Amino acid sequence: MKKMSVVVIVTLSLTLPSIGATASATALADAARHSHARVSGHLQSVVSSSDICPRTDGERLCADAPSVEGVSRRGVIDRQVPHQQVAEELVDHLNAIGWPRERRYNRYRQGSEETEVRWGRPERSTTYKNVSQCASFVTKTLTHTYSWAKPIFFKENFGKYSPRARDYYDAIADNDNSVPHFTRINKITDLQPGDLIAIKYPESKKPTGHVMLVRRVKGRYGMGEALDGRRPYVVEIIDTTKNAHGSAGPSGDGAYPDTRINGSTKETGAGYGHMLFYADENGTFAGYQWSVSSHRIVRVDDRPVVAARITP
Repeated sequence: MKKMSVVVIVTLSLTLPSIGATASATALADAARHSHARVSGHLQSVVSSSDICPRTDGERLCADAPSVEGVSRRGVIDRQVPHQQVAEELVDHLNAIGWPRERRYNRYRQGSEETEVRWGRPERSTTYKNVSQCASFVTKTLTHTYSWAKPIFFKENFGKYSPRARDYYDAIADNDNSVPHFTRINKITDLQPGDLIAIKYPESKKPTGHVMLVRRVKGRYGMGEALDGRRPYVVEIIDTTKNAHGSAGPSGDGAYPDTRINGSTKETGAGYGHMLFYADENGTFAGYQWSVSSHRIVRVDDRPVVAARITP
C-alpha cells in the first residue's frame, strides 16, 4: 500500500469479532448465541452488549477488558445500528461454515466474477454468500438494510450505481456536498459502531482505495510505531478484503485477530479485522496501519482517510 491515502469514515454499528480460524463447531456455537431481530423484513443476528463487554464505566467504555501487552482494550460500547446487524449476520454465518470450506461461499471477487452478496436462512449458514470487494460489500449491506439505499441513490450521490472506494471517499470528503443519511465524522475518538471509514489511493486505478465499517474502537495501542510522537487507536472493523489484516501463523496478531487468517493461510472475503488509525493534535486522521503487526505507517498526505455516520 503506497502513495497517497484518503480516508472517509461513516458511522455504522459494530459488534465483536469472531476468529475464522476456529473450528466450525465453535463458530456454529457462537452463531447460535446470537439473537435475531427483524430488519427490513429479514432476520438479522444481533450480538448483545454483554457479549462484547459485561460491564461498562461512566464513559461507556469497557471497564473489565484487561490490557494485553501494554495495549488498551477499552472500547466504546453502543447499540448496534441496523446495517451493522446485517453485516454481522452475514459474517457470523459465513464464519460458522469454517475454512477451508468457507471459500465456496465467502471470497474476494476477482476477474470476471459477478458480485454476489446473499443473506440466507439463519438456521442454515450455507444459504449465505459473499463474493464482493470492499465497496460493493458496503453498498450491498446498505441496500439490504434500508429502503432509501436503492441503486439510484448511489448514482445520484456517489456517481455510480455501485460506487468504488474512491467514490465513497470523494463524496464524503466534499465539504460542498451533503449526502443524505451520511454525516461526516472528523475525530477518531468520535467514531461509533457502524460508522464508515473510507481510504483513497490517489495513485491507483485498481484498487481505488478501501472502505470498511467500524465494529468497535478499542482504545490506544501502546506498542509499535508512533507517528509524530503519537500512538494509534485500535479499531475493529468489518470489511471485505483480499489482504487480511494481520500475520498468518501460530501467534497471529494476538488480541487483535482477523477472521480470515486460517493458521498459516490468509483467506479472503468478508470478515472482522483490526486496523490502527493515528490522530493529529486535533484528533483528526493523520495516518493508518493495515494491522497491528504491520510496520508501515501510511500518512494521509499519501492516502487520505475520511469517516461518516450512516443513519436510517
